[in-house]
Amino acid sequence: MSAGTIENVGEALKIQPKNTTSDGFFPYRAGLILVSQVVLIVLTYYVSFLLRLDANLDAANRALFWKTLPFVLVIKLVLSYRCGLMHGWWRYVGMSDLLDISKASLLSSSIIFCLVEAVLRFDAYPRSVVVIDLFLTIMVLGGARFAVRAYTERARSYGSQRNTLIVGAGEAGSAIVRELKQNSSLNYNPVGFVDDDLSKKGVKIHGVKVLGSTEALHELILSHNATCVMIAIPRAKGRLVERIIAKCRECKVDFKILPPIGELINKSVSMSQVRQLRVEDLLEREPVSLDVNQIQGRIAGKVLLVTGAGGSIGSELVRQAAALGPKQLVLLDRSENDLFKLGHELSRKFPQLDYIPVVGDIQDVALLRDVWRRFNAGQRELAATAMATIVALLTAGLFEYNFGDSEVLMLFLTIVTLPAAASRPPS
Repeated sequence: MSAGTIENVGEALKIQPKNTTSDGFFPYRAGLILVSQVVLIVLTYYVSFLLRLDANLDAANRALFWKTLPFVLVIKLVLSYRCGLMHGWWRYVGMSDLLDISKASLLSSSIIFCLVEAVLRFDAYPRSVVVIDLFLTIMVLGGARFAVRAYTERARSYGSQRNTLIVGAGEAGSAIVRELKQNSSLNYNPVGFVDDDLSKKGVKIHGVKVLGSTEALHELILSHNATCVMIAIPRAKGRLVERIIAKCRECKVDFKILPPIGELINKSVSMSQVRQLRVEDLLEREPVSLDVNQIQGRIAGKVLLVTGAGGSIGSELVRQAAALGPKQLVLLDRSENDLFKLGHELSRKFPQLDYIPVVGDIQDVALLRDVWRRFNAGQRELAATAMATIVALLTAGLFEYNFGDSEVLMLFLTIVTLPAAASRPPS
């Protein structure tokens, strides 16, 4: 996405299901997990003896180790299987997996202790070995899984993924970063957060650092070689979004946005909801729904005059009116180039449309009288269209910066007195 078009591309970011049988490594994954689990269990149990006996493992204690090891292996492997630790992807490990490891380790240590005390009755067996083994097992089994996750995430970050800045270090931004790190099917590498809360600067969230505020976004994009910016602030105001987008366009990077909070109610934040910018994202209110049928009923089959037709607002007014079937469109503007471009566009998009370009100034009352008589349009239609253009300009705030009060008054008087002027015979 360059400079932010406004189609919704959330669907394009949905995670595709992975084919776990496409790689020859995957069919042996269960066996590798079993072997690694056995090796780690044996290692932690042996190290527990060494720590308990200050690395002085004599023949008697070695015999106890070998006698109890089969029971330890069976108990721990069975409980690991029951707790779901014998399958799954280590690269996607999270806190829930650590809780499962802790639960399996606590249960297995309790059973081993009861077995040694009540069944095997090894009087020389050091009981504290069970406690040491409990903590070592949680640390080693959990650490191995998180090490695999850290390695895969680091390996992906050096691949072909796009460096991405996340604007908003809140819950939404945290959820986006977590999903980007866990899913290799997404082509984004989060390199940092951007947040205006200065207390968060330097804090790491899921291993990603908060780099600075939105005021420094331009510098952060350049310094971290970012090619995409994701705005993860569901409650962002239109002015803030517009300011962020302006900085993205200055740096010529792509940008995407999370929808407003109203669209996320009862939904968890995910990459499937990240989309490109829409016009309504810049509004600080709910979009207004127009009654197109009612508008078409007032325009279809009528002659309309659009003043300032070559400008940004006037040309858009022309495009929308042209689609509603007017009898004729009279386009008035003092810029010949703008009228030519607009006419070329109308000929291509609306080949059946009858339009008349008129080069002139709206303050030229004589010209407006001539246009009024020539096209024999109803006064109310012409005046309504011209007034609509004025209202649009006032809404956009353009008069405030580009016209003096006297000129605005003259423009209003021109439109208001137009019907009376047209009804008088020429002198």
